[in-house]
Amino acid sequence: MQSIINITIRLTCHCVGLHESRLISDIIVVLQFIPSYVNCGSVLMWSLRRRQRSIDAYRSEVSCVNRLRHEIVTLRHLVSSQQETISTLTASCEQLRRDKYRIGSLLRSFFVLNAFVLVCFFRLTSIKLLADR
Repeated sequence: MQSIINITIRLTCHCVGLHESRLISDIIVVLQFIPSYVNCGSVLMWSLRRRQRSIDAYRSEVSCVNRLRHEIVTLRHLVSSQQETISTLTASCEQLRRDKYRIGSLLRSFFVLNAFVLVCFFRLTSIKLLADR
């Protein structure tokens, strides 16, 4: 029985990457509180299963944290690329506003000039009509 327990402890420690002395000390603490009529092998297996479940829970938490860290890095990259796009679009919008203002100013000047030409034309034609009478 003792050799089976030692083999089980060594195999379990090797599989989960624990120090054998720590696992044995945990088992000794558990065994101290067990009445003498209880089968120590089943308690040992219970302790090993409990330890394995704790390690599995820890590994799943680490996996979750790593996924969250990867998601954060991905989102930061996405935000930075969106910031670049926003700044590019803002600069383009400002340039279009300036162009719109300049074109509007030229268009107003064109309309004023056309109005002046039309007024001059009508005055000349009216003067010519008055002279012809």
